[in-house]
Amino acid sequence: MTEVKTEPQARQYFPRRLALVAPQGELVHEFVVTGRDRIGILSEISTVFAKHFISLTSVDIDTIASGDFVLVTFADFRNSDAPAEQVLKEVTALKSVKSVLSGSASTALFERFMFPITAGGSNRAIILPASALMGYEKGVLEKGLAQGEEHLIATGRPVGKGVSGTLRSYMPWADGPALVLAATEAMRALGWGLCNFDLSMIKEGKVSVTVRNPLSAGLGVQSVSWLLIGVISGLLDDVIPFPNRLQGRPIVSKESDLSFDLELAR
Repeated sequence: MTEVKTEPQARQYFPRRLALVAPQGELVHEFVVTGRDRIGILSEISTVFAKHFISLTSVDIDTIASGDFVLVTFADFRNSDAPAEQVLKEVTALKSVKSVLSGSASTALFERFMFPITAGGSNRAIILPASALMGYEKGVLEKGLAQGEEHLIATGRPVGKGVSGTLRSYMPWADGPALVLAATEAMRALGWGLCNFDLSMIKEGKVSVTVRNPLSAGLGVQSVSWLLIGVISGLLDDVIPFPNRLQGRPIVSKESDLSFDLELAR
């Protein structure tokens, strides 16, 4: 294996907002539409809002286990020529729509109809801000627990192994390079950071890791996330696969990028 390139220069990233919405006033309503998935249904739902001059401030759509779609949207009625009740009836009347729920979002900080959160199929998930995880790490280290850094790495490793297990369940055919590439995409999609794994020294028993925009980025501190190192260690432990351990001290750049080496036990 050699270096796995996963971040083309031309790639552009956009922030993802999960389960949160800022208060937007009395004229914003939340809609949850469910129904039988078919080609064109999203266009038809959007047309109902558009013809009444209603702006959709956010839209999330997914297909659940039953095969039905679930669409969640926040609609701004500021310029609308129809009340929310009429729009609800028109969307409900569309072919293949099964139900429509609606409510004022005047005081909403969160969407109100969706639970539980799942990731990777039916796996239950929770959302935590990065500051909470970094606060946990700080608390462990400040308490002076013996081998605090090692404890945090060990805590993160099962998380990485869980990610690896999910990848292997979806990609049983994948070889090492394909799994490593999928691992970088998983770390990005799950919010841990933008990872690059240099495998050019794997025959010499070393993997070099660089993480752009890791957990600590944007928190105003240049800090190592030992949990993140543990997650990556556990992930690569199964993906490469060789047991590994941290080699030397991690480095945090002034841009908060995290770099470290993993020694492989062969």
